[in-house]
Amino acid sequence: MASLRDSKAASPDVHILGTGGAGLPGEHAHAPESPRVHLMPSILSLLPIALAAWVGLRLRGAPRRSLRRTVAGCAVGVVVWAAIWQVLLDPLVGRAPWLAPFDAAPARGLTLICMFALAWLSPEAWLRRPMLFLTGLVGAYATFASLGALWLAAGDWGLDDTHDPEPSLQCTWWSCGPATAAALARDLGLTPSEREAAVLCNTGPLCGTSPSGLAAGLSRLTGRPWRSIMPARNSDLARAATPCLACTRVYEYVPHVVLIRSMTERSVDTWDPMCGESTIPLAEFRRVWLRILTVPR
Repeated sequence: MASLRDSKAASPDVHILGTGGAGLPGEHAHAPESPRVHLMPSILSLLPIALAAWVGLRLRGAPRRSLRRTVAGCAVGVVVWAAIWQVLLDPLVGRAPWLAPFDAAPARGLTLICMFALAWLSPEAWLRRPMLFLTGLVGAYATFASLGALWLAAGDWGLDDTHDPEPSLQCTWWSCGPATAAALARDLGLTPSEREAAVLCNTGPLCGTSPSGLAAGLSRLTGRPWRSIMPARNSDLARAATPCLACTRVYEYVPHVVLIRSMTERSVDTWDPMCGESTIPLAEFRRVWLRILTVPR
């Protein structure tokens, strides 16, 4: 099993986000990097949603044939965008972290257009109104999710601001991603706070952190590119360099990020932001693993 600790985890230009934090031995620590410089992608990711709302409202009164074509086109568009992102763009996130917030924004926009078209296709007003109300709820959620780190910069959401060398448990139910990313960075000799990791991972209240957001945040935290593998196979898990992050499930259906510190053929040593360190039999870990890994390139 490869280990980042054995192969110099961070580049010589690693950014130390914590005040007074020390880098890896022999490496130079630069001044803290301000999380605010990474807010523009969150703003730009709102554009597909705003465009979708404008297009959806313009569809009112369109011929039924055009509305059906719009529904079919949007459905195909979501699938095509998912393929483009997975094959072409997601592998670039580690080297271009600003791409991360765009993983879902175009798909959310196409979904909104599709829901508007379905609402206008409804023959009866009593059915159209609930459809428009549901579309509004989806649009509000998409907007909230796209804002990501903007929410964290605008107010206090109860995240940890300390830079202790020991990892801290997550402070909110939605911050498992940044808490685990900060714990991984601490294992590599860095000392980011949970809040700083959340901003860099584009984490949002209620919506949590996407796999591409984790890869982007770790790339900024450690100074080397990371990537998310989705869906990952058992062979990917066996070959993964540690430490790395894995997405599991808790309470049967809730996604949850944990840190894998080491792994053998029989067990996995993890750090869970809900309960701390634990050793889990490999077979049991595979049962709760959601086939998502975030690993160094």
